[in-house]
Amino acid sequence: MPAMMKGRGVSPSSVGSVYSGLLSKFESIQWSTEIDLKVAGTTLIVLPGTPFFVTECGIVCSAYAAITVQPTVSWGVTGDHDKHVLGRQLTLMSAVGNREIFNVLQTDVGEATSLAFEIYTGATGTTLMGYAYWKGIIRP
Repeated sequence: MPAMMKGRGVSPSSVGSVYSGLLSKFESIQWSTEIDLKVAGTTLIVLPGTPFFVTECGIVCSAYAAITVQPTVSWGVTGDHDKHVLGRQLTLMSAVGNREIFNVLQTDVGEATSLAFEIYTGATGTTLMGYAYWKGIIRP
């Protein structure tokens, strides 16, 4: 079962695939599990559980070692992985804790069924891991 809002704080999913943290009354961040950004073709689907209006997408670096080419990634929904952020090559994943932020293409559609993250071209080098996220507003 996907993570659901449970008051303030962070509530983990029973399958460990996403964390949902409440920022304000209806603003939320949906987090992925840790992703190996070297594996092209990886698609992660997160189910927000209620209409979720995406206002920002991003990624946070959790492990880094000797990367020569950063990955190309996108954010969207099932069936349209480019809906929110078209395939973009990351440029800031060069140290643990770095974050890369993207403005989204559509903020007016509440995504009730899925949020998707896809790695089109994997990173080249030793290690690159991270957490993808979707920031947005949950319909009350």
